[in-house]
Amino acid sequence: MSDDEGEGSTTAVQPADGTWEEYMDKDVMVRTLLPGEGPMAEFGSVVHCSLRCHTVKPETTDILELVESGTGYSFKVGEGDCVPGLELALRHSRRGGRLLVRCTSKYAYGP
Repeated sequence: MSDDEGEGSTTAVQPADGTWEEYMDKDVMVRTLLPGEGPMAEFGSVVHCSLRCHTVKPETTDILELVESGTGYSFKVGEGDCVPGLELALRHSRRGGRLLVRCTSKYAYGP
């Protein structure tokens, strides 16, 4: 995730082709929809973002429920201010990027 609006993050080398980056044995998947610019967020950096969090059916990725949505969110990277999957994505984000993050319940809101 990053400074403008987005739903996730990316790695040091942001794939321009929209491929998924895999983290934590595929428990966290990140896709760059619009690459950001500048340095990656570091521990202690404050990132600002818009987000939409959904629960989905794992087999089909059909949306089951909107969990959270809004603009003007701020998170300090490394402080645990958000769910772990989003925090991991934020650690690899760049200003202005738009990203999609998918994570299992282990890295989101559930057990």
